[in-house]
Amino acid sequence: MAPKKTKTSPKENGAENILRQERVKADFIADATHEFRTPLAIIKGNIDLALQIEDPTGAAAKKALRAINKEVMHLAHLLSDLTVLTMHGNEFQNNLVFERVDVADIIKDMMHRCQALVLTNDRKITVKIIGKIPSIIVWGHALYLEKLFLNVINNGITYSKQNGTVALSAKIVKNNAVITIKDNGIGIVKKSLPHIFERFYRIDKTRASQHGVGIGLGLPISRWITKIHGGEITADSKGADKGSTFVITLPLMKESK
Repeated sequence: MAPKKTKTSPKENGAENILRQERVKADFIADATHEFRTPLAIIKGNIDLALQIEDPTGAAAKKALRAINKEVMHLAHLLSDLTVLTMHGNEFQNNLVFERVDVADIIKDMMHRCQALVLTNDRKITVKIIGKIPSIIVWGHALYLEKLFLNVINNGITYSKQNGTVALSAKIVKNNAVITIKDNGIGIVKKSLPHIFERFYRIDKTRASQHGVGIGLGLPISRWITKIHGGEITADSKGADKGSTFVITLPLMKESK
């Protein structure tokens, strides 16, 4: 006779979820600490170097200041992303000023900017737009919409393989714009798919570290930006090494706006 399967009570499931959340938070804190430690070490090193070098022209000091400024900007972006993720309720959203925004222009600009990211990558990656991007007028915040598309496109680039492709297409379905970003990179394993938009969640560290991934704030922030614009973002993948597809749906601006 086959042994009876033991059912897990809702209480036990709840405890397991809490433990899992605590584990990923602990991992996130460790990763975030490392992410902050690196630019701080670079800043300290440049300051020490500038103090030691005797340079009457000031060229060495200017070089050190440029390096320090770059790391300070990096830290500022990290803090900004952390602020977005830790805001409660509508506290942050209520301070945003929305306006008429042409998302089509933002998409084209972000694709152009991401070409520069491809050039700095050691892999050959093609970033392209498929078909014509229709006019996409929404009521939104331009800077955060830029961050949304930059995050998702850059995600495709980051997880691409040699000779990979990141392709974007867009269409209008009823009163919504549907933007699809598809890559043929390392893909997302089935167990990770339900969690990739969660705060603090990290996909397998071993595979991620091979692609120079940071602390994984991009996708949770992308979901937050999509949500405050009344839209949604979904992800799909057939599994490891089978690429990923992200679909962003945004409601078009009503004429009354």
